[in-house]
Amino acid sequence: MLELITGAAIGAIVSIAIAEIYHRRASKETQNEINNLKILAKELQETINETKESSQYIAEQRELVKKHIVAGTSDDPNFPYK
Repeated sequence: MLELITGAAIGAIVSIAIAEIYHRRASKETQNEINNLKILAKELQETINETKESSQYIAEQRELVKKHIVAGTSDDPNFPYK
């Protein structure tokens, strides 16, 4: 009976030790992934902001070009025969 209790105790201690090792390793890897995702999210936000700025600039330039293209045509709001 004593051997059974001793074996169970040793098995429990070994199991707890192995679980603790894997838990620590997994926690470190998870923290590394979280840090990598934070960096990627920051880069993505910067890219989104640059894209918004570019889109706004392109829209402004398109309006300027549109004004010059329609000037003097029937699409011009200032065309004399509208």
